[in-house]
Amino acid sequence: MSGYALGWAVAVAAAVGGALCLSFALQPWRWLRSLAAFMVVTLALLPWRFQDDPERFAPAFIVVAFRWLFEAGADPGPPARALLVAGGAALAAFLAALAVRGIFQAGRARRRSMR
Repeated sequence: MSGYALGWAVAVAAAVGGALCLSFALQPWRWLRSLAAFMVVTLALLPWRFQDDPERFAPAFIVVAFRWLFEAGADPGPPARALLVAGGAALAAFLAALAVRGIFQAGRARRRSMR
């Protein structure tokens, strides 16, 4: 296994581990637990091309951190905006899924009450 593949395997394991830890910590709040786990996985695994190599990617939050903290004159804006867009899209998808679930549950409850 190459170092690149190993790095992504570690990133996936860390994202899943973080999502599981949040799920256990937020157990009383079912919807918040699901949202937090979904956001962690989405934001931790968003790929972003780093440096000038078009075939190598890193998690976008790491690219933002390195550009902001360690690279003088580097612009962390594009990957940071990508993280904001991905987070917003994940939140919108989660809220849409909650709405659809609520519609189906309301329809099921209405059908039960008609019996």
